[in-house]
Amino acid sequence: RDGLLVLANGQFHEAPFRPHKLVGRSGRGDTCIASYVAKRFTASPGEATIWAAAVTSLKMETEGPIKRSVEDVEELIQRMYKIE
Repeated sequence: RDGLLVLANGQFHEAPFRPHKLVGRSGRGDTCIASYVAKRFTASPGEATIWAAAVTSLKMETEGPIKRSVEDVEELIQRMYKIE
């Protein structure tokens, strides 16, 4: 409920959800898994974990489907997630 934990290739990858405000709870699981799987086409498991956590965080800020830009997700990642 607080974030995303992924086991891939024998390694754990973890990233917390960091919404500015918590409004939308419905659909966050769907958003999380879909954004992780989509990002895995072009990124490592660790990068995809952070991406999915950031997308889900933004989705949790409003009701309904996420309507934020890729730039919004990238900005949140730069601001709130430590990238190794």
